[in-house]
Amino acid sequence: MLRSTIPLARQCRKVDWGPDIPRKIQTILFKPSNGSLNKQDSAALNACFMGNLKEPPKLSYKERRYIIDFLSDRRAYPDLNKFGRRYLYSQERLYDFVDKVSFIELRQYLHSLLRTKNTILIDQLMSKVIAQFSITQKEAVTNFINSAYVLLHDEAKQEKWLDPTEPLVKWAKWMKLLNGHCNFTDYTHQRKLLKTLMFTLRESRDNEIEIFQKSLDIIKTAQGVSSTSQFASTVIYLSTHNRSFDLAEAIWDYKVENNLPIESSDLTCILKCYCHFKKYNLVEPTHSAYPEAQDEHSQFDYLLIAHSKLENWSALRDQFNALFNIGELPNIKHYGIVMYSMATIGELENVEKLYAQLLRRDMLPTYAVLQSLLYAHYKVGDLNACFAQFELFDKYSIRPSSSTYTLMFKVFRGLSNIEGALRLLKRITESDVSLISETHFALLIHMCAKFTNPLIAHELFHVMTQHYDIRPTSRSVAALMDVYIESGNPEKALSLFNEYNRDNIEGRISLFNKAIKAYTTMGDQHQCEVLFGKIVKLKLANDSEFFNVMLRYLVCLKRDYDSAERVIDQMLNHPTIKPDVTHFQVLMDAYDKISFREGIHNLYRKMNENEIPVNSKVLHYLIKATFKVQMRSQGDLEQSIQLLDRIMKNAAERTLDITFGQLHPSIVAWPMRAVAKYHSPMKALDLLNHYSHLFYPKEDFSINSKFTVMRSLLVVSAEIEQWDEFDSIFERYIARAEALMKAPSATTRNKKLNSLFKGLLVYKVRHLAATEKIYLLPDLLKKLSSEGYVIDNLSWNEAVKELFQDSRTIESGLQIINEKLIHGFNLIHKYRLLKRHAEETNSANRSWLLRQKKADPKSFQPTLYLSAETYSKTMEYMDRYLSSLTDLEGTLRTFIKDYPYFMKSYLMKPRTHINGWDKIEADHASYFAALRQSKRVTLHAQF
Repeated sequence: MLRSTIPLARQCRKVDWGPDIPRKIQTILFKPSNGSLNKQDSAALNACFMGNLKEPPKLSYKERRYIIDFLSDRRAYPDLNKFGRRYLYSQERLYDFVDKVSFIELRQYLHSLLRTKNTILIDQLMSKVIAQFSITQKEAVTNFINSAYVLLHDEAKQEKWLDPTEPLVKWAKWMKLLNGHCNFTDYTHQRKLLKTLMFTLRESRDNEIEIFQKSLDIIKTAQGVSSTSQFASTVIYLSTHNRSFDLAEAIWDYKVENNLPIESSDLTCILKCYCHFKKYNLVEPTHSAYPEAQDEHSQFDYLLIAHSKLENWSALRDQFNALFNIGELPNIKHYGIVMYSMATIGELENVEKLYAQLLRRDMLPTYAVLQSLLYAHYKVGDLNACFAQFELFDKYSIRPSSSTYTLMFKVFRGLSNIEGALRLLKRITESDVSLISETHFALLIHMCAKFTNPLIAHELFHVMTQHYDIRPTSRSVAALMDVYIESGNPEKALSLFNEYNRDNIEGRISLFNKAIKAYTTMGDQHQCEVLFGKIVKLKLANDSEFFNVMLRYLVCLKRDYDSAERVIDQMLNHPTIKPDVTHFQVLMDAYDKISFREGIHNLYRKMNENEIPVNSKVLHYLIKATFKVQMRSQGDLEQSIQLLDRIMKNAAERTLDITFGQLHPSIVAWPMRAVAKYHSPMKALDLLNHYSHLFYPKEDFSINSKFTVMRSLLVVSAEIEQWDEFDSIFERYIARAEALMKAPSATTRNKKLNSLFKGLLVYKVRHLAATEKIYLLPDLLKKLSSEGYVIDNLSWNEAVKELFQDSRTIESGLQIINEKLIHGFNLIHKYRLLKRHAEETNSANRSWLLRQKKADPKSFQPTLYLSAETYSKTMEYMDRYLSSLTDLEGTLRTFIKDYPYFMKSYLMKPRTHINGWDKIEADHASYFAALRQSKRVTLHAQF
């Protein structure tokens, strides 16, 4: 208590009290705070300052400020009311405030009026503040109004006496007094005006719609139709901006029912609401009903979305063509609608024809026309051409919309160009920050999942919430969770789930989906089932992604493929959620891993029967399964090659129902490698040329820089032993990888690049051996390992065999075996020996290793091990090498010391093929006897 009185005492000492202030009053003001003011002190202060004195004591600013603080701290609100009326208002100028009055004093006075339920005086106070300070201190007045609104709002929440409509009604009144209107529909530029109202909109309240509608009724009675319409427009805009679509639609209905004027922003917001609620059939009639509120730039996106979702292509096309026959030529709006409809189904050729036609008619393109061109190129997968279409907006001085930028962010995502996407974000910020939405940030954040870069993703999320003041919904939170999952940190994703999993977050099911994905990644079947149970308990509406994670859970954790197929069958009969290509893709991926080729073909057949568009991944599994079946049964790949050619041709000619116009290079990459190995390397090159001809213009060489294509070219050139070509491509491959690792956005390592050299190094080893440069191999292996790249077991074994054949590199081979391969080799052979022994003696439970393998068959399976062939070859090469040495004993001693685990295996039996070995055996008989009996590395023994 003593400590808390020190600041007050110091402040009191700083005030130089005038002679009019009695010593008794000073003593009262000096008393430490005990939470309230007693009656005697209150009476004394009232008599001194608020009594019926002709000449009350004159107070300086510091004295007045101190007394107001004193009364406020002690919650003496009636006394503060009297003091404020006497000392804050000028006695000479009626109803004016005194000179040097501060907003802090006015705010404390306002608070005292509210605590004493004196709302009439609050209105008078606010009106006077606005009248006296609106010209000279408008920003301060705005803040004062917002602080008053917050006080009223909090009071209405906590106390029953204040109606919850009161804060809203007064806010509208005061803002109109200050600005001449209360219609605010640009949060970016009017944030200071709207931020407190926005914060209260973000709260989840009971009867929210009813409160706002009742507020509008009161405003209409007290302030008139104009203020009602303006405030309604503000609420519609803010609630849409806040994604409170139910409230926005209810206020729109209120305006329509009461014949209030419809503003352009109102119409834009309701079209957005209808698209959100999938009421596409209401979009066009609503837009047409209010021509005076139409704004093509901001509303046409929703019209286009509605037309495309309703999928009435033929009616649109027929209506458009009929205009030529009845003597009325299509106007530019007709072009925009039809072009966008054609773009939605990937009719790029027709879109470009219509564009050329309107230019020939000397028409200037509109936003809808340019948006259609951009979308058409995106839809067919011509991503590089999208940049040229985007520049047309500048050429014709047409401002892009938020959805235009969304498309461009998707283009950058398709090109895996995070740097370009970040530059675009900066460009939008500099031109019109109001166009930036959560969707843009969600796309950017999700791109980071591909690069496994949680640092940039987290920073983007922070910038979105703090700098752009965008409230995160499940869209952006789920995107960030996905980044953490893909980056190998599912625990961080789950912490986000726990932080944002609230009743009022929109799209809550998306958070559960990502949480289930995180637990699936962690292999936690129990927690997945707990979350499935919570989804049922909370009655969350399932979405397409929910079934996706359920399928992944079934095939990855439970290995229950029959149940997974039944889920897809149930979706085919679901009234609202139909399976798409991603659901089949999950199951196909699982079947590919277990080599169930027939299952892949059956799933593809089911997709065709139900007219479900395919994508590149599904086609990849189909082609791979077909090749594998034919390789196993016939060995001849001609039929599979013909199938691949037919698929590529149909996709290019748009006769194959695919989700994206341009097939991914993986379609041809895996078959190229298979054909090069088992059929004809030249035929493999023909496949790549066919793919390039169908999907890439002649002048576009970007395909040559794609990893999937370069991998295939490496295999082909190695199979035909074109080593110069192989070396050139391999150098480009490494340079491309290094460029990605050194990119400005590569603040953390991209874990998905770790497997770049998996399956390739075996060819590089052969290349170095064929060109007699095997001495370069140790440094290459060391470099790739240190940089985190995965080197597969086959490549290690191939490297060891070649290193052992050269006396200059044999020790590098010994080191690799000793550190990486011999342990796996020993484990495999120990398990086989124990298993065989257990079968012969019926004693499986005696071995700890066998018990562990029985409990978990996947345990103790080494990924790196010396193959039987490599083991045999290295023993042979080791014998040959040691036979060539003059100091055999000294070399053996060094090898036993430096590479003990390999040398134990090597010395388990006499090396009879080495010259002079009999003498070595005789000289070190006790060492060999101990080694072969204990089967342990005896480092302490002397050789």
